Amino acid sequence: MEWNGACLAVVVRLQRCSGERHENLSADGPDRYPFHRDSFHFGAGTAFAALDAVLAERGQECPLDPRDPAATIGGILGALLLLALFDWVLILLSSVEGAHLIGNGIVLPQSGAVLLFVALVVIGVVVQGSMLRGSRRAAG
Repeated sequence: MEWNGACLAVVVRLQRCSGERHENLSADGPDRYPFHRDSFHFGAGTAFAALDAVLAERGQECPLDPRDPAATIGGILGALLLLALFDWVLILLSSVEGAHLIGNGIVLPQSGAVLLFVALVVIGVVVQGSMLRGSRRAAG
């Protein structure tokens, strides 16, 4: 019960500090009051023409029009690439970080530390890759 009360207090405090209740910004227009020096905040309903006008006013430009077919094709290809490689990127990153953590706990000469690191990364990728393949095989 104490944990839930503490969580509720944190959530209420974060909502109060977020400024969400204090902003009266239109969801369709750009925020012309920059948070930092040259940053602007745009809502999802902001028209491209409004975005282009505000950026042109500041001497900046938006190089890719979201109505351009290249933007749509690039977004689709990016999503497909993300779907294909997401698991393997996580496996590689967790293997590298795990090898780094283990390697920091063992005192070895430089060449030994490099060999240990590479071996641990390879072992991590092989073990996690075989687990991923096994889970996909069981699911499919």
